[in-house]
Formats: sequence, structure tokens, C-alpha cells
Amino acid sequence: MFRDYYAKYLGIDKGVLIDDSMVYISDMRNVPLNKRYIYRMIITDFEGNRVLSISPKISDSMIYDICHRIKDKSIDDILTKQLLYNTGLRISKMYRMITDNPKTIIEGTDSLDRKITCEYLNDYKKFIIKDNDKILCYCKVSNIDFNYGNIVVWTDELYRRRGYARELLLKVITMCKSEGIEPLYLVDSQNTASIELAKSIGFKIIQTEIVACEVLR
Repeated sequence: MFRDYYAKYLGIDKGVLIDDSMVYISDMRNVPLNKRYIYRMIITDFEGNRVLSISPKISDSMIYDICHRIKDKSIDDILTKQLLYNTGLRISKMYRMITDNPKTIIEGTDSLDRKITCEYLNDYKKFIIKDNDKILCYCKVSNIDFNYGNIVVWTDELYRRRGYARELLLKVITMCKSEGIEPLYLVDSQNTASIELAKSIGFKIIQTEIVACEVLR
């Protein structure tokens, strides 16, 4: 199931082989994620192949130069290539995480402080925790692509480590399962706290990728 989703998300169809990398020009690389981030380029190793999923806005000369410089390089080695940073895009190593253990996940407990209110905004597929009118934490599905829902979690710095994010994440996953949506957790590899949160609920890393991202203002 993930294989089919990811192939579509990368735009794998008719590609071009350049210096041992399969290059796919995909309109998906022009679609905003969470209304703020556009992944203009994704570099990953998928089913034994080095794959580049590229926005039509990236020039041919840039594509050829990148393919040449990343040949035979590991994902971590690619991160050191200055050429990527010369694109003007934000470069990150990201993990895609999924779960194949829904029984564990949907056993969530309602452990919130009773003085704190939890609301569900159906139009946004979003749960929020509030103290009066102040939003302390939220968790939502920002995008649904090919039946996989991208989960976004945020907690006010002053209210972290109280279990709010975990509680809302459980609620969002339960909602996804009830609606036939596969939950997907996309996280920066340097965000240790977020990765540990996802793992504590049953997510596992299934794909590592380099993302060249345009941040919308």
C-alpha cells in the first residue's frame, strides 16, 4: 500500500536516467504541504533506485548538475553538497513514518487535565487543546494524497511534555482509521522529540529523503 502511494507521490511514471539517477518531473512538487511548504525536489532511494522527483520549475541544467554531483553518494553525503543550497531552497533530511499496528494505536486514553478543553474542528480534520481561548496544542491532517493523510502536530513551548501532543495524535489516528485514511508522519530527521513521540505510538521510519523546500510567506 505504501509503495503505491509513494510511487504516485513521487510522480514515478516515465522518467529519465541521468548519471544513475531516475529523474521524474512531477506536478506534485508544486503542491503546498500544510499550506506553507512546497517540496520542489525530493531525493531518495526507492526500491533499489536513486530517485529524484522534481518540480517543472527546476531548470534542466540544475537537474543535470545535481545528478552528476550526487552520483554514488549516500543520502547523508548528498546533504554536504553546496549545489543543493545554491538553489535558494531549504534543504532537510526527512523521515516518512507509518504504522502497521493500528490495534496498539487506537487504544488511546483520555488523560487530559479536566480543566483543559479538547475540541474537534471537522472542516479542518483538526483537534485542539485550549485553556480558555489560548490554544496549547493541536494535531491535524494537513493534506491527503493518494489516501495517505499527512499529520501535523504543534505544542506551545510552555506546555510541552504534558502528554497533550500524544493525546491528540492518538485522536487524529483514530479519526483517520475511521475514515479509511492511512496516517503518515513526516518529520525532520533532527526533530528528535517528534520522532520519539511518533515511535512511542507505533510509527516506524519507512523512507528517508532529502527535501528541497520552498517556504511560503
